[in-house]
Amino acid sequence: MRYLLAVLFCSAIAFGQSPSPPPGGWDSAFAVASVGGVPVGYYRGTVLSSDQAFPRVRARLQGLVWKGKDFHDDGTFTNAWLGGLRASSAGTWVGPSVTDGQPALLVRYPRRFQAFGRDYDELRELTPGVWLGRRYDATSGRPKNWFLLEAK
Repeated sequence: MRYLLAVLFCSAIAFGQSPSPPPGGWDSAFAVASVGGVPVGYYRGTVLSSDQAFPRVRARLQGLVWKGKDFHDDGTFTNAWLGGLRASSAGTWVGPSVTDGQPALLVRYPRRFQAFGRDYDELRELTPGVWLGRRYDATSGRPKNWFLLEAK
């Protein structure tokens, strides 16, 4: 199941389209994924959907400026932005997901980042080199969006 989901996602991205949610939605894909290994290197990002007003528009706009994450071998990463800008570094660790209590790769952004200081991410690997992520508002616990990271 994980392999099939990864093939569908990567095929859609290769043709310049955001993948459609699988049966059961992104939650079901996240539930069958696992932590696997810790990512190292650059991973191209795709915003899959937003949980806020005007979800398609927001996902597209977010995807125009956010380009992915560059994971370092010391357990940190830096976000990649439009124009090659690298900013918003943070640490990662494995811990329980708020979704189901199962292990996930967790990211908590430092409060000093105005845009992300109230956010945290949870990631799981669908297949080697393909990670599905969920962003949450750390203050309210509300989900903000789903994103995909693909090794490059």
